[in-house]
Amino acid sequence: MKYPLVRMSPSGLWQLEEDYQIGGYIIPAGFMTDFGTIPLLATVFLGRATQRDFQRATLLHDYMLKQGLEDSAHLVFKRLLIDDGVLWWKIWLMYKAVKYIRPVLRWFR
Repeated sequence: MKYPLVRMSPSGLWQLEEDYQIGGYIIPAGFMTDFGTIPLLATVFLGRATQRDFQRATLLHDYMLKQGLEDSAHLVFKRLLIDDGVLWWKIWLMYKAVKYIRPVLRWFR
């Protein structure tokens, strides 16, 4: 399994160093991602969003959201977490967060 090659940009986001093909999509080099937002307290249980087993799912999820594919982005996110061997309870929590909590948080921006 190939993981994305990224580097930290001056803005604090991660920048894709080369085109990355996943799930029928090609994410272009230069794409910026935060690899998901996991509240600090939740990292104790879930881990950091930048850890390897979350990278593919969070990168494609961010890309699909920027393409306007919100509903399918959440399902693909869940599928990739499963494929990458993330524990079932982490998948459940993370999927519920992107599907139900993320839209609520947008109201406060």
